[in-house]
Amino acid sequence: MTVLVLDGGWADLASADHAALVLTDGVPATVATHVVATEAGRRVLLATDADVGRHLGRVPEAVVVDAPDVARAHAARTSGRLVVFRGSDAVTGRPTAAQVVARSEVEAVVGLAGTPVTDETELDLGDFVRPTWRAGRCELLVQAGPAGPRPFEVREQIRCCVDH
Repeated sequence: MTVLVLDGGWADLASADHAALVLTDGVPATVATHVVATEAGRRVLLATDADVGRHLGRVPEAVVVDAPDVARAHAARTSGRLVVFRGSDAVTGRPTAAQVVARSEVEAVVGLAGTPVTDETELDLGDFVRPTWRAGRCELLVQAGPAGPRPFEVREQIRCCVDH
């Protein structure tokens, strides 16, 4: 697996997400964002395991950087939040947990804070899903919601939660 780590000086996760979507438009890829410490503070990096190098011109601020820790974490699937992944467009709306796993790169739907999830559990995913790499697999974290379990991560993060 080739891991390409890009740094665009993105100040927040939304900016990095946008860059990932622009970079991979029409290109099959798995892209995750990672937050890393730098001398200037915390900075978001984007890592991908697809051959998107020929499309770097789409995101002119992105430069390839040497970040072996981030690359290893991405390759080992131990950290990072997925922005683009196989089946990402097929896991919105109200699928069951089993359908999410069958239709996408997500390997498990994990309920947080005691939220029960079985294969038959109908999820309330809306139009935004961001699974994470954890312990070597792709997991979609969900929490209790009024219409069924919903994604733990929301599109607009609370300011205190944006940089971790």
